[in-house]
Amino acid sequence: MKKQEHPKEATVLKAEFYKNFLLQAKNNYDAKNGGFSNKPKFPHVSTLYALLVIERIYNDASAKEMITHTLANMTKGGIYDLVDGGFCRYSVDEKWLVPHFEKMLYDNALLCGVYTEAYLVYQEEKYLKVAKEVADFWYNYMSEDDLFYSASDADSDGLEGAYFVYSYDEVYTLLTQNGYTNAKEMCQTMSVTHRGNFEGKNIIHFEGDTPEWFSDVKILLQTIRQKRNYPFIDKKVQTSWSSMMINSLFKLGAVDKKYKEKAIKSLDKLLETLFVDSKLYHTTLIHKKPKVEAFLEDYAFLSQALLTAFKYTQNELYLIHAQRFVNKALEEFYDKGMWNFSSGDFALKAEITDTTYTSCVSIMIDALITLGTVLEDEKYIHFAFKTMEYNSYELGRKPIYYPYMLTQTIRYIKGDRVIKTDLQNINNYAYELAKIQYPFVQFKANQEDGFLLCGDKSCFAHTNNIEEINSFITNSF
Repeated sequence: MKKQEHPKEATVLKAEFYKNFLLQAKNNYDAKNGGFSNKPKFPHVSTLYALLVIERIYNDASAKEMITHTLANMTKGGIYDLVDGGFCRYSVDEKWLVPHFEKMLYDNALLCGVYTEAYLVYQEEKYLKVAKEVADFWYNYMSEDDLFYSASDADSDGLEGAYFVYSYDEVYTLLTQNGYTNAKEMCQTMSVTHRGNFEGKNIIHFEGDTPEWFSDVKILLQTIRQKRNYPFIDKKVQTSWSSMMINSLFKLGAVDKKYKEKAIKSLDKLLETLFVDSKLYHTTLIHKKPKVEAFLEDYAFLSQALLTAFKYTQNELYLIHAQRFVNKALEEFYDKGMWNFSSGDFALKAEITDTTYTSCVSIMIDALITLGTVLEDEKYIHFAFKTMEYNSYELGRKPIYYPYMLTQTIRYIKGDRVIKTDLQNINNYAYELAKIQYPFVQFKANQEDGFLLCGDKSCFAHTNNIEEINSFITNSF
């Protein structure tokens, strides 16, 4: 049962792996509807994130087209719930119209992050709006005492999607009762018809951009839903999934400070709830004592969230926790470049492909490189390298299966950049610093006057003008 399959050979790690990735992404890409499959259609967040990294470093026009077209089409209504906010798990059709109405924390956490990143790169307000709506949905519907629930069902009252869909008559009546004289045209714009687009009922969907009047109509549509039974909510709190959301909230917090405050509260509460007596746990029901001990994914995603928290707060307690969890993961799960998902008598090898969500092995590489950069400790970067080297043969041939590991390979080869400045600058200029084009940047607070820019071996520039940082970093390669 414990027979291990080891890679046949190692390949030299190259940033040029991205060219093979782009080729494979284009082969999978649906040029009409966006996304990287036909049906059922999943968001493939790791693929989108890798394309964003490639676009930021290499200014690749095809990467930009795949990102922007997919992100736009995913939020026209269907897989994205235009009324309450939040993404459903997948679409059963190629147009993103008819979803499986279940909403998962991991999807929403990762999509909140990728829409935030897309906003920082392209400055498109619609991306920021979606990221905020996803975060708000989880706080409004799917959280309690700063902890996040895991999922909500697709069904209510024995019918799939019953809570989410509308009849033509109820939407038309709602609009006319609220003084809209062009209710018929508005229904048409929202894809609401007598015939319906889902089992005789209607999913709100726009073929083009969402009209301005929808922000008011959305509130009216919510009043219809409030009279219905909400789908069953799974009130489990999971370390890994919660950490994904917290990580995204810190990124969003660089744009809007209120999300940084929420992220700090949620991270502190998660640690208080699932890190008990120096032991990390995987899951618990809300207000219950945890019993299931943590797996590799919990250590990986929590370490990543803690390091992002440290980046934006410079609270050294988060850095200490991250180092502790990474050290424990290396001790429990690491074996000469390979990682196990669980330890003990029935140790399972960890998945390295990005499937349902990002591989925890790739997230652990991320945490190791960040820790190595921030602590200036080569041993963490060595473990990251050994992990990538162990998987290099497949990574070079089929990078489309390992998008997040690909981004970390590019990062390892090109190197992190560190901005050293005082804490006040990190807080006051969080948004400007988050917008820096190079995707692998860390912050370190010191008493520096202005901004000192450093690579892994030495510092290469100093400026008092934040507008100059981008060009200095670009010219450092």
